[in-house]
Amino acid sequence: MPRKRLTRDEIVIQGNYGQGWEDLVTEDTHRDALTRLREYRENEPNYPHRLIVRRVRLDARGSDPRGNPPLEGY
Repeated sequence: MPRKRLTRDEIVIQGNYGQGWEDLVTEDTHRDALTRLREYRENEPNYPHRLIVRRVRLDARGSDPRGNPPLEGY
């Protein structure tokens, strides 16, 4: 029996507009995050953008603290 996950990955796109890195968008899948990153880089070529992965702790019901339902496959 596979072990139940206590966290889920959250992919964050960040942009640096001169005052440090700011969170812009959060995606659940890497493919969606890469699409958004490409869009940001095309539309704002003067500013650097990056992807980071964060672990979000799930509560006992399997949803994250923000109240988002559990993802399929987790």
